[in-house]
Amino acid sequence: MPRPSDVSRSEVIAILRAIANGTILVWSTEPIPYCGNAEYVTAVSIQLVFFIDCDELDYLDFITIGDRTADFDDLWDQASFSDPIDQLTPDEQQQLEDLLFTTPMMCSTRALSY
Repeated sequence: MPRPSDVSRSEVIAILRAIANGTILVWSTEPIPYCGNAEYVTAVSIQLVFFIDCDELDYLDFITIGDRTADFDDLWDQASFSDPIDQLTPDEQQQLEDLLFTTPMMCSTRALSY
């Protein structure tokens, strides 16, 4: 059962839709792996970790919104055996995957020296 401070499943679905349609912009924090976790951040204090399986978007593993978090176990719908990505339309899912695989990496100005 979700804790009161957790992110709701419906909120996560709305965020994924907003990312897919370009309302919320995301940046990857590291190169996107062929297989493994890919981390993304937004300008509105959202951190998302997706699991990538053989170059395909598989599921949302973790999300943090401000000081609230939800992990895969919180987000998985036991009744329908689905994660929030499955609740998007096929077009939204494709838009999300295309966007996540082509998003630029975030650069840190701290790494630059003049």
